[in-house]
Amino acid sequence: MTLQILAAKEEKETTKARGRAEQRIAEFNAKQKEREARSAQEAATAEEEQISLQEKKFKARQRVRGAKGGISISESSTIEVLAETAGQFSRERALTLRAGLVRSNFLRSQASLLRAKGKLSKDFARVEARSTFNRRLLTLATSTPT
Repeated sequence: MTLQILAAKEEKETTKARGRAEQRIAEFNAKQKEREARSAQEAATAEEEQISLQEKKFKARQRVRGAKGGISISESSTIEVLAETAGQFSRERALTLRAGLVRSNFLRSQASLLRAKGKLSKDFARVEARSTFNRRLLTLATSTPT
């Protein structure tokens, strides 16, 4: 009977250890998602900076072409074209940043879910271990002749 109790205790500890391991794995995966989230945000920021640089180059080329053609920047049609171009680049930058933010938030949400799953795994394993141990003790107690 003592051997059976020791086996039940060992099973209980093994189940609890499994839960702790699952929680550590979930935490590792959550940290990975957070790194991916930071990376997505940084990539969007870098892309937005690249778009800004493209905008500056494009505007400079427009001005040079206009100057070569004898068009004054103060003319209303030229100003309208420059304003429209600026608006297009601005929208593109905003969409790029927004996409990065959405991706980043999605990955952070996944990280939170992984952490919750890990905590639940640990808690469930603890409850399962206690329940299994108590069932075994009860079985031993009821099956032992008095």
